[in-house]
Amino acid sequence: MYWVPEHDGVQGNEIANKLATGGSVLKFVGPELSFRVSRQNIKRKVKHWVDNQHLAMWHGPSSN
Repeated sequence: MYWVPEHDGVQGNEIANKLATGGSVLKFVGPELSFRVSRQNIKRKVKHWVDNQHLAMWHGPSSN
């Protein structure tokens, strides 16, 4: 996954934009999602993962 500028003519991005726009006007159908994990814990886990990804990219490929 990588970032592309908005409306840059990238075909996949244009398709995703149309799908997202169409989906955003639909009414949600189904039960509310329920997580047995607090938002604080989710945020902590995501931050930990992002920090690890950042360090891995900063240090480059490991020499195993």
